[in-house]
Amino acid sequence: SVVALQEITGDNTDERGAKSRANLILDKLEDIRIGLLMGQIPKSNLEELSKILILARENSIDSNLLEIIEDIELRAKIELAKLEITT
Repeated sequence: SVVALQEITGDNTDERGAKSRANLILDKLEDIRIGLLMGQIPKSNLEELSKILILARENSIDSNLLEIIEDIELRAKIELAKLEITT
């Protein structure tokens, strides 16, 4: 995941970079979904998702997509806060 994140942090504002970010976001969301089903979400997954979403938000101009990104980002922050409280 970290390697994939490093690959898309460059100057990839083209369509290929956007697709890479989208696939990485979907992969992280799937990891979190599995974590929810198993009863535990790894903090590292939420932190990585947050970093990816920041990049996606910075490189997105679509207002509908920005809304979705902000919703996911908020939920990730809530889950991180929950983990902080319980540890």
